[in-house]
Amino acid sequence: DMIPESLSGRQIEHRKIEGPKNQEERERDEVEARRIARARQEERQFQDITAALKEKKFARARAMLDLHRQQVVAPTAAHDWAGLEVAVLAGTRNLPQLLTLHGQQAPALLANEDACLLVAHALLAQRQFAELDDLRALWRPKAAKKPAWRLLEIDQLLGDRRPDEAREALLAEKYTGDDEAARLSRLALLE
Repeated sequence: DMIPESLSGRQIEHRKIEGPKNQEERERDEVEARRIARARQEERQFQDITAALKEKKFARARAMLDLHRQQVVAPTAAHDWAGLEVAVLAGTRNLPQLLTLHGQQAPALLANEDACLLVAHALLAQRQFAELDDLRALWRPKAAKKPAWRLLEIDQLLGDRRPDEAREALLAEKYTGDDEAARLSRLALLE
């Protein structure tokens, strides 16, 4: 639907009446046909990479994204390739590249909560608290993974050698699933 056809039925009929195409028309049609083929290929690649991410096949998504980069000189603006790349980097847990994007304040990184959580853990480990606080402040009002951010704050308390405050915070929280398992494992370490 997003990719227009090169010639309408009316244009084709008109050309049949006019007779054979001249060289310039043939070249223009060939250029248009190549543009449409590239756009369709890019659409397929984007959909395939997105599907691999949804299936949590991160290595496959990374390989397809690398192949796309080799094949395409300038991607169209029809898709959020930067956002897709950040999702792949987060899925493959590629911290060096995520930290580089964070240093550049890349909008695609700052829009991806999973990637920002990975970066936040790295900033905590590097004791870069000012940057960590900025990242937390960005996500505080819109976080979908509030327990993960709260556990990060508790990890900072532990890193600051404030185990009593960390224990108190852990006892005050109750989560479900993996977040609850993470909370309980931290609590067990303090006992």
